[in-house]
Amino acid sequence: MTLNDFLMLAILVEAIAKIGKEVHKNNFLTFDILFPIIIGILCALYTNMNIFYIFNIPVKLHYDWIGNIFTGIIISRGANFIHDIFDSMKGINLNLKDPPKDN
Repeated sequence: MTLNDFLMLAILVEAIAKIGKEVHKNNFLTFDILFPIIIGILCALYTNMNIFYIFNIPVKLHYDWIGNIFTGIIISRGANFIHDIFDSMKGINLNLKDPPKDN
């Protein structure tokens, strides 16, 4: 497992935890929380989009639908969240390739 794999899984857990916190705070799933999750999961299932395959994260169990559901949850967070993920991953890749030089 690479650092990128680790960070991508951390981002996935953060996305799921954020939704869980909203549910706990409100003591129920509101339409504003549930609707984007359902749409995101349906889109990921329909297109067979899987975050583990996108980032080449090795998986032991090959149940694609689990990756589709996780991908749908991330998608449900919105375009800004996805954009931030890719910017973070690019920045990490650049830092790994070109470490800062001491003066």
